Formats: sequence, C-alpha cells, structure tokens
Amino acid sequence: MGIETVLQVGIARWEAVASTPVEALRISADRLRSELERSAALRRALLQYSYGVLGQVAQAAVCHRFHTVAQRLARWLLVARERLRSDAIQMTQEAVAGCSGVRGQR
Repeated sequence: MGIETVLQVGIARWEAVASTPVEALRISADRLRSELERSAALRRALLQYSYGVLGQVAQAAVCHRFHTVAQRLARWLLVARERLRSDAIQMTQEAVAGCSGVRGQR
C-alpha cells in the first residue's frame, strides 16, 4: 500500500489485510518519504504503481456495479491466481464473501 504517502495526502483511511498467506515487506512512512525525496526514479515508479492501483479500484467498482456475485468471484479468483502464481488459494468463506463484495450470512 503506501499510496497515501506517495501522493502526499496524509494518513490512509483504510487498512490493508492479506487474505491469503503471503510474504510482504514493510517500510515506515517517514523512511518512504525520505527515499521519495532522494530518488526521482523511485518517486516515478511509485507514482506509476499508484496510477495502476487506481485503475484496479475503478475496474473493481465497475465490476461490482454491473456483474453478478458469481462473475465478481470469478474475476477475483483469476486475479488471485495470477498474483499468487498458484491454483491453490487458501481462504475462509468469510474472506471469499468479502472479496466478492457480499455480506456473510448470520
């Protein structure tokens, strides 16, 4: 994540949660700001990354508006398979429901 730091908009209004077991790296916002000031190449790369993420958010919003739950789930599974590079995706039903944009049954 870290888009709020790259775009210099303050504190994130959301929390990132990994829905599958993955490895991740972490850097403090202060350190990232420092590195962005120091490196034009890093700043350019992370701005391009941020633009890509915004495109994914727009795509997800359109998908949520116009597609069925089954279609949204299929899209999510294809994206997850590509990112994880695996046919095996370990998730709870609750996590699948959240990724599909539906509320769990209670």
